[in-house]
Amino acid sequence: MQRAGALVCAASTSSETRLMTLDAFSRSFVAVLRQEVPVEKGHEAEVGAYLRGLSLWRRYGPKARETPPTVIEIQDAWLSDPAIPSATGAVTPAAAADIPALAVGLRLVRRGNHTLTARGRLVRLLSGEGASSVVNHRWSPNPYLVQRGLGLAILYALLDADGDVLVAAFRSLLESDSSEFTRYRFAVDHLTAGCERLRRAAVKRGLSGEDVARVRRLSEMRESILQTARTKDKAETWGGGRPPDQAATVRLEPYVDLGLLTKADRFSYTYSLNASQHGFFAFLADAQTLQDVVDQSLVAAYLRGIGAQAVHKVPRDVIWERIEEAYGDMRSGMGYAAFAEVILLAIGRLVDDGTGGYFEMSEGVDVIREHQRAAPAHVQLTVARGGALRYMRIKGGG
Repeated sequence: MQRAGALVCAASTSSETRLMTLDAFSRSFVAVLRQEVPVEKGHEAEVGAYLRGLSLWRRYGPKARETPPTVIEIQDAWLSDPAIPSATGAVTPAAAADIPALAVGLRLVRRGNHTLTARGRLVRLLSGEGASSVVNHRWSPNPYLVQRGLGLAILYALLDADGDVLVAAFRSLLESDSSEFTRYRFAVDHLTAGCERLRRAAVKRGLSGEDVARVRRLSEMRESILQTARTKDKAETWGGGRPPDQAATVRLEPYVDLGLLTKADRFSYTYSLNASQHGFFAFLADAQTLQDVVDQSLVAAYLRGIGAQAVHKVPRDVIWERIEEAYGDMRSGMGYAAFAEVILLAIGRLVDDGTGGYFEMSEGVDVIREHQRAAPAHVQLTVARGGALRYMRIKGGG
């Protein structure tokens, strides 16, 4: 569970109508990534560097040490691109279900039938021609090269699914004042500390039924990491995919792709934070609630975290124009569209267009509500229990 761009592949493999079991979805996903393609002229050197950097001789044979193969898997073509900040993360048959399962956890595909969700469609749209590269097995544009808008959508999904654990682990890391850290040390020192902090907080405020299950999961994660760490010197109990690797990888590698973590070496699992990246995680750690950050300041925090320059908020009329355009691409055959994904698509396209403009999720909600109050027959909303918006419809829009 490594490359954020692999989620583009999962979304591109899933169908909006064809029902699949997890096993069938995983097979389709792996078949796409392992499709063999000729090495394009001019890419021989970077392919050779990639194979040497990861010692992929078992996959391509010992002769590849001297002469790069003429045919490689399409996922290796994408990962060999030096523009990708990390070269690790090729999917093997043994780990076929990892990314599909992550796509379910991030709600890109539905649990059970593995059809594409609105969030999965959002990822497809923000990946642009990258999604076409997946289904057509093209070298470029590289779907693993994550642009700002797509990065923001993936960040939103990651925080929605796992934000409390991520923030607790990075709070521990920032408190340690480590300038450089490994994946293993992040798991053993900081992920375990974060799990324990969250467990104690849940117990202190009194346990609901949901909290009991959550505390159990946190305790099991912490213990599995520590147990594996205690037997690290025994080869038969150590290896890729075991708890320290597996639990830490999904909380580190996607953030490298998003520009929020730095790898000095594309082929290793050693990380650092520059000043902007440190500021992003410190901002999350200091927030009163993560939900407030996501709603009101995540876009600005992300742009600061990746070092974006000369950004500015756009006026409300521009927000509505962008939302109308995004709604046209997100709406279903019945005319409804999930409001959060509409807003994320509008923001993602805005931050990708090079003008420096952006707006926050809460501002998008406010503008939608304003237009609904002004023209209730034109802008229709469905509301979940508790008052949160769920779907929107613009009659005659799109």
